[in-house]
Amino acid sequence: MTCTTCVRGLDRWVAIAAVTCAAVSLASVPSRNQSDSSPGKQPAVQSAAQSTAQPAAQPSGPSESDIKSFDGIKSVTRPSRDAIMGFSASSRVMELLVAGGQSVTKGQLLIRGDDAEDAIVVKLQELRSDTDLPVQKAKKAAELAKLEYERYKEAQAKGSASPTEVDRARVSYEAAVIDVGQAEVTQQQEVVQVDRLKARVDKLRIVAPFDGVVDQISVDVGQTVSESDKIIRVVNVNPLWIDVPVPTGKTLDLQPDSKCWVLMDLPGQSSVRLGKVIEVSAVADAASGTRRVRVALPNPSKTVAGVTAFVRFTEPTEAWSKKIAEVGASK
Repeated sequence: MTCTTCVRGLDRWVAIAAVTCAAVSLASVPSRNQSDSSPGKQPAVQSAAQSTAQPAAQPSGPSESDIKSFDGIKSVTRPSRDAIMGFSASSRVMELLVAGGQSVTKGQLLIRGDDAEDAIVVKLQELRSDTDLPVQKAKKAAELAKLEYERYKEAQAKGSASPTEVDRARVSYEAAVIDVGQAEVTQQQEVVQVDRLKARVDKLRIVAPFDGVVDQISVDVGQTVSESDKIIRVVNVNPLWIDVPVPTGKTLDLQPDSKCWVLMDLPGQSSVRLGKVIEVSAVADAASGTRRVRVALPNPSKTVAGVTAFVRFTEPTEAWSKKIAEVGASK
């Protein structure tokens, strides 16, 4: 009887424990409303909203059908002027006066090297070249020698000076005249020396060789570079140049100033630009059967260089003629 009672008591505690575990499990499961309102259950709704909020795709360049219809020769645009420069002597970069993408004018100082010592030498030389005191001194010495010579001649006439003394005074006067000429030549040399020393300073300064845009700077202040290092690039993209490999047979009638039509591979509506031939190579490439024809394309809007372009030298169809964009005359 006692064992039966113990078993029944044990069963009752097991049942209570099972009910308790079930209640805890149910409490830990979130309700449907809670799960739907949680951030983790919203991706489907957010994806739809995001897909409708995405901006429209950017317009692409001319299509394959446009390119085929235009029927131009594939080439690449490049700057009409392109200078990659460095110091003409080893130096340390002291000052960067421009940045990439900045417009510059011809003669504008772009980068300055360590020219302090050379600049001081130039100032000293300018002081020497600006004064004519040595010439004045030589002239005064010549005047004195002339006066002494005349006095000796007068004394000789009175019998109080020997011929040797007169000759010595004469030679001294002639030598003084030569010294005047030598002083004048030396003064001219001092002026020329200023230009030579300024040229030395110019080796440690980089100036813009033409109006254009700074494309790239590959140094920083304090960096030491040699005369062989190229540290800055300046380009001019107005006009653009295009070197077109034209089949030799199609170049026989081309002359400088001949018209050409250019379709550029740029985003947006396809448009044709007018250019002109500025150079026709005198030599054809036998391997490819082509001849280089250089085209100048006006670019007042400063469209980036290095873009694929399609060039033709005969007027396109009427449909393309309506898309010609007038952008000014070639330079």
